Amino acid sequence: MWTLDKTRVNWSKWSSLTQTERSMWDAFKHEVAVNGQHPRDAAAVIRGANYKRLAGDQYQIRLSRSNRATFRVDEASETVIVLQVGGHT
Repeated sequence: MWTLDKTRVNWSKWSSLTQTERSMWDAFKHEVAVNGQHPRDAAAVIRGANYKRLAGDQYQIRLSRSNRATFRVDEASETVIVLQVGGHT
């Protein structure tokens, strides 16, 4: 069962997110943390999330044209380690 680790998140862009962008993040977070979904499957539930591998174990989903959520995926421990919500990498 997948879990979400938000202890390393950079929240500096959070205040600039629209309600729609925040809702997309909340839906992704819920799928992982509450429903235990793999982040790829959680992103598939959200229309337009565009789950994408950046480098190594780092991934992102699209919240909007200009904002992303960036995270690491630890397959061994089934943990999504959130790095940043908002902004664009």
